Amino acid sequence: MIQLELALSNRGPAALTEREKIMRYRLMVLRKGVELEKLGMKKRGISCSAAARKELGMPNNTKRDDLIAALTALIHAFDN
Repeated sequence: MIQLELALSNRGPAALTEREKIMRYRLMVLRKGVELEKLGMKKRGISCSAAARKELGMPNNTKRDDLIAALTALIHAFDN
């Protein structure tokens, strides 16, 4: 059996408190959800693709690749 030792630091709880960081994280989660739906994963309730289309104001026939590209561009806009 192989034992791994992980160096864990005691930085305290991780919490996003700034509005911009929360919005960026939300977009990252939506993008990953759309990517997983593209691979075939399903979920109950509203899909991530539908939520992303609604948030971005895109029509219902928008392809998932276009959604991923738009979400990526928005995420990179938060970096600047």
